[in-house]
Amino acid sequence: MSQSQRFGRDASLGRRHFALSIASLDELPQPRVLDEGAFAALVLIDASAETVEALASLVERLLEAGCVYLTTWGVGAERLHDIADEVIVSQGLERGVELDVMTTWLEGDPLDDALWQHLHLSEPFEVHEAGCRTGLVLAVEQPVRVTRRLEFALRHPERFSTEVLRQEPD
Repeated sequence: MSQSQRFGRDASLGRRHFALSIASLDELPQPRVLDEGAFAALVLIDASAETVEALASLVERLLEAGCVYLTTWGVGAERLHDIADEVIVSQGLERGVELDVMTTWLEGDPLDDALWQHLHLSEPFEVHEAGCRTGLVLAVEQPVRVTRRLEFALRHPERFSTEVLRQEPD
């Protein structure tokens, strides 16, 4: 069952944050998950367990909903990133325009690093900067410890950031 939560704005990029936790890609809502316009997305998923078609469909839905910055995290994150780039190029060719969607992956990085980067570094191409005022963390089939940590990061972004930065070596 999908569970969506809305959080406040963070001070770093000034975005309103949402989290959506789903048990499988089959539960992903139709496009316009957010009626907020352009957004940055962090997808937490074991992409190695999904088909190319299912992952391409996920990316297509995120693009239709307004995703302009996509970060993937988890096992197979680079694979999902590569599929996303293929979908973005393909859609751009079909439309006759460059889509200007930024993508990155964090495979093997700690969850806290992925969340911190989403909160502080997920700045889209300049053409989308002004309109990208929303962040979405999509957790697909994640354990409770992951969803709790992402909820803490989005609910208390300043406290979360302080914790993460304290853990960094000098």
